[in-house]
Amino acid sequence: LLTDEMLDIFWDSDAGGFFMSRHTVQGLLPSQIKDSQDNATSSGNSVALSLLTRLWRRSGEDKYQTDAQQLVRSFSDDITQRPYSNSYMMKGLLELLAGEQSHHCYGGNGKVFLSAELNSNNELVLQVKVNDGIYLNELEENNLPIKLSINENNTLSDLQYPKAEQKSVNYQDNPVNIYQGEFEVMGKLAGTRSSNLNVLRLQLTFQTCDTDQCLPPEQHTLILFPG
Repeated sequence: LLTDEMLDIFWDSDAGGFFMSRHTVQGLLPSQIKDSQDNATSSGNSVALSLLTRLWRRSGEDKYQTDAQQLVRSFSDDITQRPYSNSYMMKGLLELLAGEQSHHCYGGNGKVFLSAELNSNNELVLQVKVNDGIYLNELEENNLPIKLSINENNTLSDLQYPKAEQKSVNYQDNPVNIYQGEFEVMGKLAGTRSSNLNVLRLQLTFQTCDTDQCLPPEQHTLILFPG
């Protein structure tokens, strides 16, 4: 990956973060600079933080999360003392801690993609794509693949889920109900919108499995902007 080359060439293995120039044996430059100041354009380290975070969530490779955390630690003093000069860095930190603030998300170590939208009739459509060999397990609390809830003063009703399939797995004697491939979950939004920004937060809970094991249930929040 190009990101791996970036880490190999520019990463500060001692303190974390990226240098702005490549180390050379000749030592033509008196020092290597690490920049984190976001001005008219975002700094290289701020962009790299978002890149590492999104690559971690899309690939499930923990090494990218570790590098992102080390990058934040290396610039923690700048972020704390001069937050106004590190706006894009703080955005990357938010993504690292809470995920992308978007209408879509990745789960199951990057093997599940979910995207939600509201149409003009206030109908919710959640599109789910699960990689081959992976499936969503039924949750014990409601026997459904995904638990959905919306922020206060709003409710979701008439939720429609696809029909489950049965599959034999190695970790249980009896076949289990699963949901795999591409499918949609639909529902109707009702309620009053209390936010001046007209923002809705859709909370998702689901569990990703294969035939040998299941990951712990995970939670994600999608941001929706109704028309």
